[in-house]
Amino acid sequence: MGLKINDEIKNIALGAALRPGDSYKAAAFGTLSSSSGLWALILFGGALGGAIAGSANKNVFVIPTDNTIKLVQLGTWNTSKVEQVFDIPYGELTKVKHTKGSLGAHFIKFRVGKVRYRLTMTERGGKNLPGQKENAQIISQIFANIQNAQRAQKVKKAS
Repeated sequence: MGLKINDEIKNIALGAALRPGDSYKAAAFGTLSSSSGLWALILFGGALGGAIAGSANKNVFVIPTDNTIKLVQLGTWNTSKVEQVFDIPYGELTKVKHTKGSLGAHFIKFRVGKVRYRLTMTERGGKNLPGQKENAQIISQIFANIQNAQRAQKVKKAS
């Protein structure tokens, strides 16, 4: 059984994330993992570590607004249930690194405080999630712009 991700779920995520007056630039589905999942893989290794690390992956909708990135965590098995909404100001994102993989995958690593995160989005949404490709590209460009700004700031500090 596959995950049910469609425009209805996207609208549920938008409703949970946006406050009156908020405007958003895009909304794309992805998976988010934190450094705690990677430690499980390192410490336990093998199938057990893979199972623990795999369970650390969370289904999210990524919704950038003018000032923040909103991550709407969906239920693991019931994606129509919103479990949490994270509202991260752009200024709190550090060590941002964006890479584009093959077959339309976007990998974004970043930190918030001392916790490392990895966001993965694909451009394939199929007929159930139209606009996923364009939205993933917009969000990836936002993270790439943050990465470039952080690099420029680092160079400026060094000189």
